Amino acid sequence: KGEMNADRRAVVEQAYHKLDANGNNEVTLDDIKLLYRVDGHPLIQKGEATADQVFEQFIHGFETDPDGFISLDEFMDYYEGVSCSIDNDQHFIELMQNAWKL
Repeated sequence: KGEMNADRRAVVEQAYHKLDANGNNEVTLDDIKLLYRVDGHPLIQKGEATADQVFEQFIHGFETDPDGFISLDEFMDYYEGVSCSIDNDQHFIELMQNAWKL
């Protein structure tokens, strides 16, 4: 994994803080489920998976400490991995904006 640049970090932090509506630095799985958009996922569009299945798979990428909460560090770690696979900064930012309704 590589470090994200400032623009990418900023949009990831924006998404996390939107999820953390009460500001306690603890995002629950329910918080994520309310905002994360899975309807555009290719497996759902092809009818190969349900929204719940895609969401569960997505959540497993975050939970390094299975305490039921996603910390900012866990959120950043996850998106550092995603960031490595996307060369274009604007594409990464748009992906974040679409996924999290920013």
